[in-house]
Formats: sequence, structure tokens, C-alpha cells
Amino acid sequence: MDNLPNLSTVCQCLNQLELQGFRSLLDDHRAKKLFTGNTIQLHVAGQLLGATSYDMITEQLQAYEPLQAMTGLTSVSPSALSRKTSGLCTDILQALFLKLVAAIQQCHPDQTTSLPAGKTLRLVDATELTLPVQRASWANYSKNKHGVKMHTRVVVANPEKLVYPDRIIASTVDVNETELSLELVTDPDAIHVMDRGYQKHAHFEHWEQQNLRFITRVRENTRFEVTRDFRVPKGDQDFILSDRKVILHKCRSRLRLLIFRDGQGKEYYLITNCFDVSAADLAQMYKHRWL
Repeated sequence: MDNLPNLSTVCQCLNQLELQGFRSLLDDHRAKKLFTGNTIQLHVAGQLLGATSYDMITEQLQAYEPLQAMTGLTSVSPSALSRKTSGLCTDILQALFLKLVAAIQQCHPDQTTSLPAGKTLRLVDATELTLPVQRASWANYSKNKHGVKMHTRVVVANPEKLVYPDRIIASTVDVNETELSLELVTDPDAIHVMDRGYQKHAHFEHWEQQNLRFITRVRENTRFEVTRDFRVPKGDQDFILSDRKVILHKCRSRLRLLIFRDGQGKEYYLITNCFDVSAADLAQMYKHRWL
């Protein structure tokens, strides 16, 4: 909490939110000092400073005068912050997210020259957030598991400098990744990269018909029929094990099956409809998934 340079960066981030003095017409008409705008600011500051409770957020506020100036608050009780948080309108948070995404895209357009084969990449994945059993009966998955899932599409504008989410769909934790993948694989100018959780042959066929490009890891026991073997360049044969055109079981489209080995000897089976990209670049694109 004494890292002042870190606090300076936090205040710069808060300034980008442009929430100073923001009030919600519906939620803040009776509020005296804790409004929607500074409530969001406190949560963002707490997240960036590593706070794990309302008590820590309020302690940070009391300790940092720049944070007080930014939020217009000198102090607030943990209970008041908790009550205000429970009533936050999620539509406002979503609008703020979309506004920030638009600002990033305007300032930092995709730099495809720094990506494999000069292609734009979109990474698709899901993250589970476990919730307390006592407070999340609406998100019941099993007797001892309650939670939500964030289905996220991430833009790789520059793999070394800029990676950011541009779309997030929330669901309860029991919703499978494939159920929402059609809403995330939508960019006709990008290659969408996904893991095994997104293997659904009907979706592969749909994306192929819609000219939406994808790279998806599939299970090793996936059934397929080989229609053509592509030559693997001599310099890539140490990690590219095979490169084929195939027809998957219950899928009419002809797709490309690439098998490669990473530096630890682990093998990956990839299905894609990208035939104009080298096998080595396809493998490198999939490795960007961990960004």
C-alpha cells in the first residue's frame, strides 16, 4: 500500500474511466457522497492495488490523498460500500466496458505485421468464477459448486504489447463453452483460436459456410478421413508431425488437420479451415492462446 508510483498508475487508469462526478439517475437520487461513479472507481482501485475485502478498499481510500481527490471521498464505511455495490446497475458496467474497448481500438489498431503470417487473431476461452454456496443458490451447478462463467473473446493486437478482451458473455457455470461460441466467433477478418472445449463439428461446418476462420484444438481420438497429405517443409519436420486435408465424422466440410509437438514433447491436434497459412505459423498462432 506504500508503493506511490503504483498509485500514480492507478490514478491514471481511473482518469481513463471518466467517472468523476458520475451519478445514476435511478440509483443515486438519494445518495449524499457515495455514487455509482466513485463506487466503481473504488473497486477498480482496489483490484489494481490488490485489495481482498471492503475493509481493505476503505483503508486504501483513507491512506491515499490522490485517491480521495479522484473519488471526491475522504472516507467511507465498508458496510456502505457493500450496500452500494449490491445495487450497482450491470448495464452501466457493460456500457463502460464497451466504451473502454472502443477507446483501445481507436488508439491501438491491430498490428498484423507483428503476428504470424500477418493475420489478425481473436482468442476465445472461458473462465469459471466460484461463488459462495450461501449467496449463490441461483448459480447452482452441484451440491458443493456454485459459480458463473465468463465466455471471453480476446484481441491480440500486438502479442508483445497489447492483448485485451473485446467481448464477454456471462453465464452460470453449467453452460458449456460450445453453447456460446457462435456468438464469439463472428469477425470475418480474424482467425479465431480455441481449445478443446470448443470442439463441435456442426459449428466447424457453420463457420466454414460463413467464411469465418478458426483454429481449434481437438481430441486425439477424433474420427476423420484423410483426403490429402500436405508436404511438411524439411526445416519444420522436427515439430510438425503431419499436415492433412480431412473430413471429420459428421461434418461435410473439408478441413485441415495439423499435428505438432511442443518443446516438452506434448502433441497437439488442431483443426482449421485456414489453408493459406503455413503449418509452422498455424502452430505459432495456437501458442498465442496462452496470452
